[in-house]
Amino acid sequence: SLAFRALCCEGVCGSCAMNINGVNSLACVTYAAQVTTVGPLPNFPVVKDMVVDLKGFFKQYEYIRPFSRNVNLGRYHADSMYSRYVDACHALYGKPITSAGASGEVNTELAAYLTLLDDVVAAGDATKAVLVLRTIRAKGYVVDNEKAKAVLLEAEKNCAAKAA
Repeated sequence: SLAFRALCCEGVCGSCAMNINGVNSLACVTYAAQVTTVGPLPNFPVVKDMVVDLKGFFKQYEYIRPFSRNVNLGRYHADSMYSRYVDACHALYGKPITSAGASGEVNTELAAYLTLLDDVVAAGDATKAVLVLRTIRAKGYVVDNEKAKAVLLEAEKNCAAKAA
């Protein structure tokens, strides 16, 4: 078996980067000849086969803060994520998604924010978790401070576990 990374298969994410025929390139968009030599990216510690450890790369990437120069910063705010969720529901189901609950309807806005919060905490991103909690509070929902602290501590714990 051969281990390698591949996520988008469209040449966008860069997860499939490897050394192909002596050139660092993306495997998902590189033409493979009859005889092709592949290897892991040079100058990166190898985890397994073609998978290299990218922790150092992402630490440097975070250090230069390329996201702060992005003109589309609004795309990453919780309000924007929720509106994209609603748009997707409209596109898929022709109406906002609702589920039957005790009162006949479930607050899908709050459910979407809580789902987003769960995903952000699982990813270990305490900064985005704070953003989602602030957005929930700004929308008029009551946020228990002790539970919010517990959520943020869990996000930090997940971040530390991923860094180790």
